[in-house]
Amino acid sequence: MDTKKVVFAKLFAKPANTKFSKVRKLKLSVVDEIESNVQWLENSYSEASYYANERWDELIDEISDFQTKLSIEVDNVIINGESSSLEEAGSTMLELLKKLETGAEDLGVDPAELLDNYEEIKRMAEDAEPTYDLYAEKYKEVVNQSSNGLALFLSKTPKRK
Repeated sequence: MDTKKVVFAKLFAKPANTKFSKVRKLKLSVVDEIESNVQWLENSYSEASYYANERWDELIDEISDFQTKLSIEVDNVIINGESSSLEEAGSTMLELLKKLETGAEDLGVDPAELLDNYEEIKRMAEDAEPTYDLYAEKYKEVVNQSSNGLALFLSKTPKRK
């Protein structure tokens, strides 16, 4: 039996008591309103349930996997990489190039005639310090982002409407 028939049967089963007639009357528009909002509830419930019971856990696993890969790469660069010695390598090379330039000047030749890739080597040696500074700055940014930036983002609870 549909809802309207049930309501009408209950309303009209007994003679109407005028004292209780307002209490006994049910606005059938409430049923219509419920039926028109049920899809919204179902959609909201379905999405929230999917994320609560499945997708958020998948995302946590994906983030954890990414952080592990990131940590491995960062550790390898910092512990095993040569980039942390860039400033020293650049400084050492600048001293050696200065000796080469002095010797080439004494001979009356261009240092580029004595050393293949002289200009490129000189450019790298001169850029070593600012490149290392940028390297260190970006390292700090990566560590900061991977350690608490994502956690801060994830800690924000969705607002209730």
